[in-house]
Amino acid sequence: MRRNNRQACVLLAIILALGACADRGTLAVLDVTEDPAGEPETLHQIYVVTNRKRKADALDFSGDRSTKTSYARYVMSIPPTHKSGKVEWPSGKPDPKTDIVAIEAMGIDDTAQMKTILNNRIAQLPVGQREAKVFVHGYNTNFAEGLYRFTQISHDMGGSGIPVLFSWPSAGETNGYVYDRDSTTIARDRLESFLTDLAASNIDRIFLIGHSMGGFLTVETLRQMAIAQRPAFRKKLGGVVLISPDIDLEVFKEQISRIKPVPKPFVIIGSTQDKALGFSAKLTGKSNRLGSAVDSKQFRALGVTLIDVSDYKGGDALKHSTAFTSPAVIALLRGISKRAQQQLRSGAERIDLKQLWDAQQKGYNQSTQSRIQ
Repeated sequence: MRRNNRQACVLLAIILALGACADRGTLAVLDVTEDPAGEPETLHQIYVVTNRKRKADALDFSGDRSTKTSYARYVMSIPPTHKSGKVEWPSGKPDPKTDIVAIEAMGIDDTAQMKTILNNRIAQLPVGQREAKVFVHGYNTNFAEGLYRFTQISHDMGGSGIPVLFSWPSAGETNGYVYDRDSTTIARDRLESFLTDLAASNIDRIFLIGHSMGGFLTVETLRQMAIAQRPAFRKKLGGVVLISPDIDLEVFKEQISRIKPVPKPFVIIGSTQDKALGFSAKLTGKSNRLGSAVDSKQFRALGVTLIDVSDYKGGDALKHSTAFTSPAVIALLRGISKRAQQQLRSGAERIDLKQLWDAQQKGYNQSTQSRIQ
């Protein structure tokens, strides 16, 4: 017991040190009178749904909880010098030549206006690309960090569709774990309400992506919607991806047992090297966190596909965000996403993501070996 306590203290000290050394992200909207440097494809429209309280600046949000849902749209610019997996934060005045920059921010009044704006945007997309990608961020993430990170993910992963950030009220503090866990519980109804509204729009498919504690919120909401029976949403749900999910393995088994049939594809991207989940395991007293379990047979029995990124280098120091911070993994996942979407658009009813992952890995390994030789 004492040894476990010492290990937990060491892990906590490491995480606190890493957090203390890093500057926290802040939102700054650049006032531009002309287009920023770069090609048009470096601009991304990110739609936001949140139950955070607004700050004095009405287009920024705090970690406090709100009793109402707010909506907004941000136009984000990626610099021409961008490196895969990186968020280029401004170190002073935002510069679109070197930084990821918000160049436009617009508040959206209510649910009705959000639906109208989304339908107008959907109408601009070609048939077959009318998709929404809803990203649910993780623990210890302030509003700006979630927005900028999702911008980087959207850019690096490529693909089509409408990116939507669901930003729940994380404290944005390393010692806010319990507060954040409670906030995800509060946010379930808000996420369910938005997904129900999104399914009632002209969107064709909805893809859900949950990272870390956001994975818990994602699965809890899916379970809740399955119990409530939301056929319109279920019909449009194109797939679920959980990245480094911070969920007790036994809890997940209970959650997934109520989500019938299990959405296809349902993917878990995990790593045994994940130090943040190691801390979570010590904190909760349970060693089995979903994002660090790599028993593929067990996952198959649950109707879930596992992608193990334990052996890949690069990315964040805690190995908690390897899926979208490691250039190698980003390249592999981007290839999988492209092939999977092509198969979906051609009418495929089932996507074998494990087969696609193995094929991408084989190609990557061959390419790496040829460069070495």
